[in-house]
Amino acid sequence: MDINRTLRLTDDRYVKEEHPKKQIYLHHTVGGSAKSSFDWWQSQPSRIATAYLIDRDGIIYEVFDPKYWAWHLGVNNRKYDQQSIGIELCNFGGLVKKDDKLYILDGVQEFKGKHITKSWRTYEHWEAYTDKQQEATRWLVNSLCDQFNIPKKIVEGDHLRFDLSLLDFEGIVSHCNVRNDKTDVHPGFDFFELKKYIEIRTFHRMGTV
Repeated sequence: MDINRTLRLTDDRYVKEEHPKKQIYLHHTVGGSAKSSFDWWQSQPSRIATAYLIDRDGIIYEVFDPKYWAWHLGVNNRKYDQQSIGIELCNFGGLVKKDDKLYILDGVQEFKGKHITKSWRTYEHWEAYTDKQQEATRWLVNSLCDQFNIPKKIVEGDHLRFDLSLLDFEGIVSHCNVRNDKTDVHPGFDFFELKKYIEIRTFHRMGTV
């Protein structure tokens, strides 16, 4: 796969400091396209962003070099923002049902795309992550683990549980694991396929298969 670098944040919208990486955090944007999220980040002085955006068509945008960092986990998480790489999947997340129709979070714009139904946290319905997005996420996660020597481990058991001890988990984490007020990534993400993908490539890299 290719990485698209046509959307690049200016230097004042992230922190140009290098830190060793121990984690990859999965997020979703609760919004529209990669371009709309990029434009929002670029307009804000707070340096909130992730290094990568994955659009619904599977295009991977690198908006700043992942050896640097930006705020993506929340207040008072400098250490964890510095040691992690964030990936945002473009997705509206939770959907609201009214009069047998689904709406995005503003409750005004009707949602007509593919969705899943799963009761979790505060929502019953969710925009589905696309197959191309999930494929691109698997490839990117594996590539970043190789590049930065991040352990190819995912949270076992309930992949989406809230557990503050996971702030120190070395591997692949979701934003919702460390924030009980967040829903990214939601139950539509296929952790089984992610685990299988990175394990197979680890075995190949080690020459064991």
